[in-house]
This record gives sequence, C-alpha cells and structure tokens, in this order.
Amino acid sequence: MAVQGMEKPQTYAPFRDFLTGQQTVVVYTIMEEDQMTITPLHSVTRFATAAHHHNRYDGSILGAVGERQGEDGPMWVKLKNTALQWEKYTPVMGWGDNNAMAERYDNPANRLTPFDARA
Repeated sequence: MAVQGMEKPQTYAPFRDFLTGQQTVVVYTIMEEDQMTITPLHSVTRFATAAHHHNRYDGSILGAVGERQGEDGPMWVKLKNTALQWEKYTPVMGWGDNNAMAERYDNPANRLTPFDARA
C-alpha cells in the first residue's frame, strides 16, 4: 500500500474510465463512512441501456459484492457519485512489511484479535 497522491486532481474522468474499463477481474475495497470494516468490490462497470428504455440506473457505476460463481451470483450495488472523488487522508501508521500492524500479526497468537491503531 502506498499514498496515491497529495494534490487534488483536476478531473476524476481518467480514474473513472480506468475503473469501469477493466478487462480482467480487479478487486477493490470500499469502506462506508463511520464503519470499521471493508468490503471487497469487483466487476465495476458503467450501466447503460438503450435510449428508448428508461431505467433509473442508466449511466450509474455499479459494482459486484460477493462470489461470482454459484446459482445466485453476486449482489450489485450502485456507487455514490462521491465514491470516486479524491479525498486526502493522512495514514495513521506506516505501510509496508515493517509497520506496527504487520509486526503485531506476525505473531500467530494475535491473528484473531482486532488491531487498535491508537495503541
């Protein structure tokens, strides 16, 4: 993991086009506001219908959550318009193999316990 940039981009179009134009499965993680869990999101695409069909999802960006195989298939979710906007965050800890989280979970006894970044 690495910091993706410190300056706000002028447009989100290149990232949106990259995100919705994947030819292979790319898994992203999303986090809802005020939540402490992440959700894997895959198969991101822009939904489109024929012009004579009016559909409330036309032009929306959708992503799949869950298994791609099986009888039911994944659940599709609509990404908020703000989901692709640039946000500046300061990491609460370092990244890489030598950070506090990696060191904690190197010990097998800690692998089933939550990590507290404030500690």
